[in-house]
Amino acid sequence: MSTNRFSITDSLNAFCKDTDAYLQGLPNGSLSSLTFAAKDIFDVQGYITGGGNPDWKLSQVSAESTAWAVRVLVEAGATMVGKP
Repeated sequence: MSTNRFSITDSLNAFCKDTDAYLQGLPNGSLSSLTFAAKDIFDVQGYITGGGNPDWKLSQVSAESTAWAVRVLVEAGATMVGKP
């Protein structure tokens, strides 16, 4: 797990407050200057996926792998800054 290095201005309260999910994109990728947020339905290794439902999240365990869609973006250089 990585610590979120970005200060996200979340004026709409869209991001999950109970996770600091952050994945640094690989350097020199075609998306290396971009950031993105992965909806809380996508697994990120080491973090619990709650689907936006706190009760559901309490019954889950940390993901063992990262979802393909998230992994492809990170491997292309984009940095994931949180889970809305």
